[in-house]
Amino acid sequence: METELTPYSGESVVSVADGSLFSVLAQAIENPNIDPAKMRELLEMKLRIEAVDAENAFYDAMLAAQEQMGPIVKSITNPITHSKFAPVEHIQRAIRPIYREHGFGLNFTGEPAEVVGNIRLVCIVAHKVGHRAKYVLEASVDDKGPKGEANKTGVQGAMSTTSYLRRKLYELIFDLILVKDDDDGNLGKGMKPVTREQADTLYRLLDECGMTDKASRAPFYKLVGVDQCGKIPAQFYEIAETTLKSKLRAIQKAAANA
Repeated sequence: METELTPYSGESVVSVADGSLFSVLAQAIENPNIDPAKMRELLEMKLRIEAVDAENAFYDAMLAAQEQMGPIVKSITNPITHSKFAPVEHIQRAIRPIYREHGFGLNFTGEPAEVVGNIRLVCIVAHKVGHRAKYVLEASVDDKGPKGEANKTGVQGAMSTTSYLRRKLYELIFDLILVKDDDDGNLGKGMKPVTREQADTLYRLLDECGMTDKASRAPFYKLVGVDQCGKIPAQFYEIAETTLKSKLRAIQKAAANA
């Protein structure tokens, strides 16, 4: 994966209250005796400080977001390779409320590939304080089966490849954990389940999130690979609780802003 990290180069909104340096610059503009070279040095120093602060805030927020993102179940079986994967819409549903809560926005776009015939997908991850990072992946078009026979049209192959690259970018950017969906729905045999009190806490959080019936709870159960809270492995309790609390905060924030 090619990754390019660059500080935000767009316009910064700054007020006089932001610090004494800006006040000095504002006063210097009105001084006819000001040395332009010194003024330029001050401006460049201010921009460097802002860029470092924004980059630090970006990575602090990224760490906090990653800590809230629980394991995602590979719930779909590829009929050709018989391997399991997590559809991009499942990943989006699980992580979008979390990364938005921490001030991130994602923008996917394409650019010319390094290898002719490949598809190159770019994801720009921007944080609300200004820093942004560029992540790039490319791959050949997925239009052939295991034996090399064509099994998709050109458009279908391009869409399949783009979906694959998007999934991988999500995984790599947010360091996602993907797990297999076991037949017994316990994310692994022999794991000790959560306690009754822990299960009750999760049920309460589900209710507070408006997920009060089996149908509305299905996406959460699918995410953690179970069909009821009592079956969640104890080692995943903290992740499940954090995920629901994050969703609840997002709901409360949306209601307050309505």
